Amino acid sequence: MRIIHFADAHIGVETHSRPVSSAELDTLPKSFAPGVDRRAVYAGMPSGLIDALRALDELVEHALSDPRADLVIFAGDAYRSRDPSQTHQREFARRINRMAGAGIPVFLLAGNHDVPNTEGRATTLDIFDALAVRNVTVGARLGIHNIETRAGAVQIMAAPWLRRSAVVARTDHHGKSVDEVNEWMQEFLTSEIQRMASELDPEIPTVLAAHATVSTATLGHERSLMMGRDYVLLPSALQAHPIDYAALGHVHRHQRIAHAPPVVYAGSLHRVDFSEENDDKGFCVVEIDPGLPAGSRVTEWTRRSVWARPFKTLTISLREADSDPMRSIEERLSRFDVTDATVRVEVGTPAALAGAVDRIRIQSLLRQAGAHVVAGVTVRADAVERSRVRLGHDTAIESLTPERALMLYLDKASVAPERQRALLADAREIIVSELGMEAADMRSIDEVSVRVAAPQDMESAFALRREVFIDEQQVDPDEEWDGRDDAAIHVVALIDDEIVGTGRLILGRDEGMDETKGRIGRMAVRQALRRKGIGMRILARLEEEALARGVSQALLHAQTYVTEFYRHAGYLEHGERFYEAGIEHIAMTKDLTQTADARAVSEPPAGGSVNE
Repeated sequence: MRIIHFADAHIGVETHSRPVSSAELDTLPKSFAPGVDRRAVYAGMPSGLIDALRALDELVEHALSDPRADLVIFAGDAYRSRDPSQTHQREFARRINRMAGAGIPVFLLAGNHDVPNTEGRATTLDIFDALAVRNVTVGARLGIHNIETRAGAVQIMAAPWLRRSAVVARTDHHGKSVDEVNEWMQEFLTSEIQRMASELDPEIPTVLAAHATVSTATLGHERSLMMGRDYVLLPSALQAHPIDYAALGHVHRHQRIAHAPPVVYAGSLHRVDFSEENDDKGFCVVEIDPGLPAGSRVTEWTRRSVWARPFKTLTISLREADSDPMRSIEERLSRFDVTDATVRVEVGTPAALAGAVDRIRIQSLLRQAGAHVVAGVTVRADAVERSRVRLGHDTAIESLTPERALMLYLDKASVAPERQRALLADAREIIVSELGMEAADMRSIDEVSVRVAAPQDMESAFALRREVFIDEQQVDPDEEWDGRDDAAIHVVALIDDEIVGTGRLILGRDEGMDETKGRIGRMAVRQALRRKGIGMRILARLEEEALARGVSQALLHAQTYVTEFYRHAGYLEHGERFYEAGIEHIAMTKDLTQTADARAVSEPPAGGSVNE
């Protein structure tokens, strides 16, 4: 019996994409969308979608080729979100139906991106059941499914994703911490797997299909999303007799967790960001001999790779001796093969040469060299000593308007009065056009008050977070309401007694960390008031509260497009980029015991940190 196991298709992740041309569609292999008019259907679609479908088509082609698969098991996460577009649904269904229509049974397990937020709502996979699609079985609930294949019967134990919201909603779980809820979920799922295993027929091959995090797994791009947030299963929970093979989904990095029986993550089918730059992508092929003893029927399982878009990070370092920085950069870029790759460039340079680095020119050179997408060019200049503007003890840089901050700088720099007037006039035009601040807006920022939230503030603070993260950024409510708010210290910003910004601090001792550490997060400011210094004032107050409680190091996860905001506040980046709630992040830390550099009065375009 031959079984194909795959997971984490994530159709709809199109972060590093561009529209695909008809000519590019013509170069795709024959396995891509056979029988479909490519130009009519796919021209102009995002390349990230085409990449995902191309990988899935390779799997379908393998399943239909000789020797054909007897069963295909999908271990969850068909789409990027719980509400996929009609196009994404059509393309996934087209490929599932191709296998099912050829007589291959397909089992679809519901993952965390497939299940709804509310009990009673349909999963993204339930449409297959509703239409009674032949040879397709959906595992949306814990249970045992008996499936007939050409090679005989198979028992599939379904362990789909458990919704945290459904657990927290239980009256006996009200007020419980995240750790307590996770522990209950782990114990519940472990006992349910044991219960189902006791009901199996040991004479029939058994596969456990589970979408979950295993404690010994090496995590990929989703690592921060899961660390300390998911319920975590022990490998032994997935090896209950008479399971012959455990087909796992949720972790994007392919790996075997246990040997007897094999407990395997298939990994995702395509790369979604640079943290998966070096990861192989593909699916598993499992050979089972029904005649062998229960629990040891797998005779062989192999990993089959699929084509995946190359992701490449190019690192270039300049030296003081580089008399022509751009010529040096061009020469070093020419050494890299970027054909059809998604590329980002990181240029390290002495501060004196930073101004000579032409980002637009670098992007143009990469495109000419055949790069598929240029994800960005980052210039990191060596720090230089700068003369600082010293403020009085009763004045914080966060309290200053942009215009007032500039005036202080010009005074410090001994700029002539006539020149100051000209510069301030130009600055006002920039503030109005670039930051969207009218004169009245600039005055209103001086009226912002920031304080620790009182109990009566929390309803408005939560409403603002819902507006920013759930409505605007499409963050899953299960991710936003993570059960940590009761233990957190919340700060709010107000204008005329109306809450316009918020953030929170979780002390290390409440997260099982060193007591000298604290985690800052849930930074949100009303959209119309962003880029006006409110966020920096919230951040400063959170840091003050942390210091007052003995915290010397602040940790946070910053959305990558607002890292500059946190750099200005003195935070340093650590590790690879990763995704939380479908948004790219980077971990950042700050030593609160050192005097911070004067902060730039700026504001993240949305929320600065989402899921920490």
